[in-house]
This record gives sequence, C-alpha cells and structure tokens, in this order.
Amino acid sequence: MGSAGVIIRPLPVVIFLISGFVFGSWDVNWNVFPVTALLLRVLNSIHHAAKEK
Repeated sequence: MGSAGVIIRPLPVVIFLISGFVFGSWDVNWNVFPVTALLLRVLNSIHHAAKEK
C-alpha cells in the first residue's frame, strides 16, 4: 500500500486546488477529502484481505 498511498494522498489537494481555481467551486470541493479517505480505507482493507490469503 505504500506506493499507492504516495500517489493517492496528494491527489485530493491537487483536485481541490485545480477545480477551485478553474471552476470556482470552493464550497463543494471539500468533499474530495472524505471521499479520498474512504477510498484509501477500502483499498487498504482489500490489500490486507488479499495479503492474508
């Protein structure tokens, strides 16, 4: 999960800043942070389940 986490963790900040500056939707873009946290949690669970088998 280390290499995937290194790629996935900065993505919400990049998405937040780009969509905020380009589309001006700062009030809605904060949702990207909890969605990314859930995505990382699901990927981590899948990784651990596959690792145990």
